Amino acid sequence: MNASDKIKASPVILDPNVRHDFEFEWHVENGNPNGDPDAGGAIRQTPDGHAMATDVCAKRWVRDYMEEVAGKSIFISRYIQDKLPKGKGTLKWWADLHDVKNGKDAIRTFIDVRLFGGVVLLTKKATKSKKDDADTDTNNVKDGENAQILGPLQIGYGFSTVPVDELDVGITRVARQEDDDSKGTMGTRQMVAKAIMVQRGRYSGHLGKRAGVSSDDLELFWTALIEGTDLRRSTMRGKRHFARLTVLTFPDAYGHGEPVKTELLFEDVWEKYGQKKAS
Repeated sequence: MNASDKIKASPVILDPNVRHDFEFEWHVENGNPNGDPDAGGAIRQTPDGHAMATDVCAKRWVRDYMEEVAGKSIFISRYIQDKLPKGKGTLKWWADLHDVKNGKDAIRTFIDVRLFGGVVLLTKKATKSKKDDADTDTNNVKDGENAQILGPLQIGYGFSTVPVDELDVGITRVARQEDDDSKGTMGTRQMVAKAIMVQRGRYSGHLGKRAGVSSDDLELFWTALIEGTDLRRSTMRGKRHFARLTVLTFPDAYGHGEPVKTELLFEDVWEKYGQKKAS
């Protein structure tokens, strides 16, 4: 049973009007769980040696899956720079291209804004309304101002279950660059042999209802979270495997009452098919 089938078989986690607390586990082998660009791509680590992954890391693979596989419009798109005309401001031009005039337009147009929220730079005068359908500051927003949207779905930082040892691997080259006679070692890559990463998040039924989140939106989010983990594999990322999703679903939007626990487990394809047993 694939991820989509398992999610559909657990309809309780698709209710957009109640609160869902969730935890997910993903594994990294011979790769970097989440490099820090301000430290030359080094592995993010806590002072006691645990590998760390930001919320942005998970949101990035969710957004990529939604855009590349599901064909959804994404506000924080990986491909903005590829489509951006010369001399245009990135997000301002992107919002104008999609005719986004206020926060309600952004929520309706972009699924990542509807789920995660965001700050949308408006290009046209926002429409004044008596009451927004989500937590936004779009009333009386003028041209060029920001609409701050609080999303119902938030993901926290992830940490490895045990401390990791960072490995520095040298990178070499044989081709020379222009006006450069040197060749050989040109840098290093940082990686870990293996890390089991655990992250937690929460979906607010209260904010989800105001933003108009649907069951289809939640189904796509869970699918993207699971299947998007290894969507864009590279040498630096290594082998990634989504292992577990645990969801606590509460009876109401605010987390009152006894939650229902749903746990979805996923086998590593290499552990299942890659090793042949000796006859």
